Amino acid sequence: MTWRFPAIPELVTPDVAARIKWLRCSLGASWRMVAGDIYDHLGLSDEWAPPTNQLAGRELCEAAADVLGEEID
Repeated sequence: MTWRFPAIPELVTPDVAARIKWLRCSLGASWRMVAGDIYDHLGLSDEWAPPTNQLAGRELCEAAADVLGEEID
């Protein structure tokens, strides 16, 4: 996969992946909400802009699925 935000795969540890799954599956969070939550949760400053970037949220979900050995769709 070609990442638009190359830092994302390194940011998504098993704990972060579990948080992303909880956000999407339990809370029904949108990709924008996932991006904003993880941005704040990890105390990021310039990995993507705006913090609620929808494309970053999609890539976070893809990275989380990879870490958890699951499929995003």
